[in-house]
Amino acid sequence: MKKIGFTSDQSGLINRYLSESENWDPHLINCRNFILECVNKHRPEQIAFLGSGWWLDIPFETLSEQCSKVIMVDVLHPMQIIHKAKKYKNIQLEQYDVTGGLIFEMYHMVNNFRTMRMKRSISEIQTSRFTDHIQADYYVSANMLDQMDSFIVDYLEAQKMFTEEELLAIRGRIHTDHLKTLPAGRSCLISDFQEMVTSKKGGMNVKNVIHADLPDAKKRKEWIWEFDHSGTYHPGKKTQFKIIALEL
Repeated sequence: MKKIGFTSDQSGLINRYLSESENWDPHLINCRNFILECVNKHRPEQIAFLGSGWWLDIPFETLSEQCSKVIMVDVLHPMQIIHKAKKYKNIQLEQYDVTGGLIFEMYHMVNNFRTMRMKRSISEIQTSRFTDHIQADYYVSANMLDQMDSFIVDYLEAQKMFTEEELLAIRGRIHTDHLKTLPAGRSCLISDFQEMVTSKKGGMNVKNVIHADLPDAKKRKEWIWEFDHSGTYHPGKKTQFKIIALEL
């Protein structure tokens, strides 16, 4: 995972939270409250969090009391989280690529291209459904849909083996596959869907960051995530994200 850049991406996220916690906290509270609203309605015995990361947006203590098992799913769990999980008897860590193996397929594709100058089409790559590997009564995808494609595409961009159109198709494939796999009636989704970057002069650039159609929802909420006020994510500019929360 270091070769693809995932570990540095994880470190960057927690470091940004530590420097922006006052701005992030309203967003994280909204996430936890929405998750609890959905969970209290469905009352699952076993709940799985896809791309659990640093647990910042997960009401893990409350859910540990309410559910018989809380499954934290990520391709690589931070060492600090591994230690934290040991304090909870019913919190289980699962190391699994929620893209269904696409991360490693892309890594092998790059290696094959380097050695044999052969490039497979994204449509040829077969992936699995996370529901075949992670069994739960309820699934939560929180603040990871946009992240699923970002470090993969960043890695592929550096290899200079795909066109912009091909990279866009890869983003769409990742997002669409994930949304299709979330079980209707047994899952909720929280994701940023627009990035808003404001310059010092006040001009704003708005960019869509989800490249798939969002599913119909029983309940939806939206809010703004004050992501970066320091001007380090986009140098010299403020970055916000529009967030959508869906009960599927």
